[in-house]
Amino acid sequence: MGLGRRYSYDLVVVIAVRDPDERLPFARREFQRNVPVQCRGISPGETMIRILAACAALAVCVPSAVFAETFATDDERAVAAADAAFYQATLKEQGAGWGEFADADASLPYAKGKAAIAAYYAKVYAQPGFSLSWHPEYAHVVGDVGVTSGPYEVHVLDKTGHDKKGTGKYVTVWRRQKDGSWRFAWDGGTEDR
Repeated sequence: MGLGRRYSYDLVVVIAVRDPDERLPFARREFQRNVPVQCRGISPGETMIRILAACAALAVCVPSAVFAETFATDDERAVAAADAAFYQATLKEQGAGWGEFADADASLPYAKGKAAIAAYYAKVYAQPGFSLSWHPEYAHVVGDVGVTSGPYEVHVLDKTGHDKKGTGKYVTVWRRQKDGSWRFAWDGGTEDR
């Protein structure tokens, strides 16, 4: 059995684009790296999401001072506002808020699709003492793909009833919808050590 189709994407910092003519001029000299990706039964779009998710996860490792910039463009402000609205929706609606802001093809480690993501997080939020907060400190948009990142804090009661607090950095990959709104395609993070 063959390895399937072979695609090649250009990775520019945390940005993946397929068309070499869309690259930023400075990226051609300093940051460009062509990465071949083998796909077995995976569409090019799904492969792109996986590449963006991997790049976004790597971006969490970069010191937060790099992300301390302001949101310079209207698109960056829009995707950061979507992230903040997503957080507000989870405060009011909990798991349903996750489903509301998920892209139709959103994929997380424990669930895929709007309904499955909403159901998974409904169970998570039902845990005694559970709370999750976050806010974007970094946002970047290329075309119809956006990335936000920032700190998060999670609380849950341990088996003895004591609050167990966790902190870290999150990364969310967003897709612009046909109506111009933003919905997340992937979300993840790393714990502080």
